[in-house]
Amino acid sequence: MIIKSGILTILIGVLFLSCGVEFQKLSIAPANEDESMYEQTDPIARGRQAMKEFDANVIYTDKGFDEVWGMEKDDCKDFKFTDQVVYAGKAAIELKWDKGVGGCKWMGFGIGWNGWAGKQIGDIIPVAAFEFNIKAANQSIQEFNSVMLIEDYSGMFTTASVSNRSYYERGALDTEWQKITVPLSDFPFELSEGDPDNIKQLIFEVNGSGHVFVDEIKIVELENPVLADKQQTPVVTSKKTSPFKGFNAVDIYSGDLSSMWGLEKNSCKDFKTNPMYAYNGVAGLDLD
Repeated sequence: MIIKSGILTILIGVLFLSCGVEFQKLSIAPANEDESMYEQTDPIARGRQAMKEFDANVIYTDKGFDEVWGMEKDDCKDFKFTDQVVYAGKAAIELKWDKGVGGCKWMGFGIGWNGWAGKQIGDIIPVAAFEFNIKAANQSIQEFNSVMLIEDYSGMFTTASVSNRSYYERGALDTEWQKITVPLSDFPFELSEGDPDNIKQLIFEVNGSGHVFVDEIKIVELENPVLADKQQTPVVTSKKTSPFKGFNAVDIYSGDLSSMWGLEKNSCKDFKTNPMYAYNGVAGLDLD
């Protein structure tokens, strides 16, 4: 015999009522262990929860010297640990460099913190930042001319410029300690195709000249992650909404110098074309 569901429900209800069964109000709620599942759809809430479990927040302090590379002296730089000027603990990093003196192609140092293990920072990006303490060696230095590079274990680099004065606690360097805070959301992983969940190391590349002391490099939780939150809504979400739909590529540079300026050599730079570095066409740009 086939009884339709609606009829079956009525029959069961009549049966329960005839037997003196009372129906009580029934409340349905998620189990305690699943309560966090709903709030985790919010990237900020998910990030704050991930920060509670993140255990690789100390990048440089007084330990882990074997994880730091680039601490040496050459024609352009003198990078070393020092116990003479410290923010906290026993040792800071002293950076003294001048690219124009020795003509070095690259200057910098890196830290493969947490024993060079792969670090997973993907979930904490909306709420976290790199933070370090810094002071200038003299009054003439007001800016840390540096780029921070996050390298993953596939060899991809994601960068952010430390020259952004909004990162500075006081807007410019001076001879007193202050904090520089760089939100992780300012590193464009979606453009670099880097893997934020398999991070190898943090690298500081320096340019120009300078003399600073750096100490206590950490990943910290932002109290008010405004900048990070903006990164969670991409401008381009699909091909249908892309502002580049129907846009034809424009040749900006492929060897033609008719609309280019600034290719010259002076005491600070040597910008020129070089056929040795041509990816396509007759010459690439050699910027030294």
